[in-house]
Amino acid sequence: GKTAAFVLPMLHKLSMNRSAKNKFGGIGIRALVLTPTRELAAQVEESVRDYGKYLKLSSMIMIGGVNINPQITRLKSRVDILVATPGRLLDHVQQKTLSLSHIEILVLDEADRMLDMGFIRDIKKFSHYCRSSGRIYYSRPLSRMESSHWRTIYSTNR
Repeated sequence: GKTAAFVLPMLHKLSMNRSAKNKFGGIGIRALVLTPTRELAAQVEESVRDYGKYLKLSSMIMIGGVNINPQITRLKSRVDILVATPGRLLDHVQQKTLSLSHIEILVLDEADRMLDMGFIRDIKKFSHYCRSSGRIYYSRPLSRMESSHWRTIYSTNR
């Protein structure tokens, strides 16, 4: 349902355009789906793989609680769509193992839950690194206050 609502348009948009190179000479990450939990990240990344199995796009999950080294290795190859939790994403950004400068689409899945879970500082740090020239999507309608809060964070860091 709601995952397909943002994954299908994302896959369509990405499949229509060429990718930029990342700092390792591979394809730069073009879409980022940020989720509040590892479990949700795994579900979303599985949906991305299922819906996009006939497309020439690759995806990766990036979560904490697992060894970071295989993630670093995987980032050196083609990753079009990254599904991540805030903490581990910031680990990678701070270690300079990835660049978010090619992000075309940013999805905040369960943005309300990320606010409730206290990820606001992580999101502020992350949004500093993400220079999205494209779109920001939420996985559900936000209240006026939530929308204003996220818009403030996003616009002040562009």
